[in-house]
Amino acid sequence: VNLMSVGIDGGKRKDKKGEFLRKMGDSWFFINFNEKDKAVLQLLQDHCLHGNYEPNTTKLLKEIIKPTDVCLDEGASIGYFTLLLSKLSKKVYSVEATHNQFPYLQRNLVENNCTNVYAYNIGAWDKEEDIKINSNAGDIGVIHGKALDDIITEPLDFIKMDIDGSEPKALLGLEKTIQNSTNLKMVIEYYPKYIERLGLKQQDVLDFLDKYF
Repeated sequence: VNLMSVGIDGGKRKDKKGEFLRKMGDSWFFINFNEKDKAVLQLLQDHCLHGNYEPNTTKLLKEIIKPTDVCLDEGASIGYFTLLLSKLSKKVYSVEATHNQFPYLQRNLVENNCTNVYAYNIGAWDKEEDIKINSNAGDIGVIHGKALDDIITEPLDFIKMDIDGSEPKALLGLEKTIQNSTNLKMVIEYYPKYIERLGLKQQDVLDFLDKYF
């Protein structure tokens, strides 16, 4: 999409087609109010309204992430934390399972010149197979799942995991990497309702965290 910038207005770089870049923090985000997917459109509107998205987690990452860190953003959505980690760290693996949000992640990486980010459109799982996932942004249906141990071949310093209930499987698919990562830090969503909706066990998440953290 060719963005025809026509000026700056309240942190927004606009064009004439309902498409513009909105600045949050130090990054630019592509907003498309012509988006046909209603759930994604709602997500974009929510981001557009936020002057400071998830301030507590943002503050924490700015305090703990080092320039030499290798990070994983699991459940990247349109890329808010991926872009932040890109600026704070050495390298970022960015994983987003959905097909309707991933193009926005890609666009935002280009707009912000994030050359240290490696983005994957897969579902974090414990093995390679097709899976059905939860999502706050529409009915995703079946997506391709894969163990991230098969992708990440180096130790990690930080993981952000927010994947709407797939955590028990995703953690198992990262177990080798976690075992090989010293002083690893992680921010993880824990939402039992979503875990159980996928037919998984919430206790498996707690047991895994007790084992490695």
